[in-house]
Amino acid sequence: MESTSDKNDKPLALACLEVGERLHSDSSEPLRKLLALLSEGLGFWRKMEMGDAYKDLAEFYTSMLKFQKALPLALKALDIYEERLGSDSMEVIQVRRLLRVVYTVLGENKEALKENEMARSVLEDLHLKKELFYVEIEKANMQISLGRLENANFTLKGVIAQVEKEYEIWAMVFVSMAKALFNQDKFGDTKRCLEISCGILDNKKFASPEKVVEAYVETSLLYEAMNDFEIAMSLMKQTLAIIEKLPQQLHLVGSISARLGWLLLLTRRVSNDVPLLEAAVV
Repeated sequence: MESTSDKNDKPLALACLEVGERLHSDSSEPLRKLLALLSEGLGFWRKMEMGDAYKDLAEFYTSMLKFQKALPLALKALDIYEERLGSDSMEVIQVRRLLRVVYTVLGENKEALKENEMARSVLEDLHLKKELFYVEIEKANMQISLGRLENANFTLKGVIAQVEKEYEIWAMVFVSMAKALFNQDKFGDTKRCLEISCGILDNKKFASPEKVVEAYVETSLLYEAMNDFEIAMSLMKQTLAIIEKLPQQLHLVGSISARLGWLLLLTRRVSNDVPLLEAAVV
């Protein structure tokens, strides 16, 4: 096998890495020897690139909602990046934010908050304000999940005080505020926050497509939870239209199509729901 890395080899290497992970979980000696040979076969990757591979595979499992499989891979990527690049590198920050998502979904909120705080500390040291704002919003979302609504509002107000009005970060802040208000059964205030967020996002020049998708998904979930199905369905359709142009977001199509198809069934629009439900299972 050649000693230099080639981009075309990445899918094969990822597949080999997954095979290696499965072999590693088996206790038999022959398979351990095979794993050693497999590691030699991956010698054309430098250790840094192994970190990239673990991170890519962790992100893949996360996108497939297989968080238990994603966790150990993300932790291995973190170890490699810290060893090779130091704890204050952007690669380490990215993995910590990925771990924050995984820990949150797995219900390990304290671990999620710990990862978020470590990422925030590094971003402060590096003076990366925009990234720091997003980490602060993530922190507020975790505080909401933990029922710390006053802390979440304090965190979000701190972000707003530092960000230019109508900037895309404002839209994300108002979505998070809406979550906090929804948890307090303040549905009128929740809708007002969502309307402000959507007004900002409709002006696409302020927001990246990925952030628009993220905000629309969160907003549609809240409208659906408040039984405002028409607005929820409209946002889902807008989200699907944006995702068509974003290959890296295509993994969301199935879940959004399934939700939209279900709402069409619920509102007795049977003729429209079949293609959406079919898209959800493809």
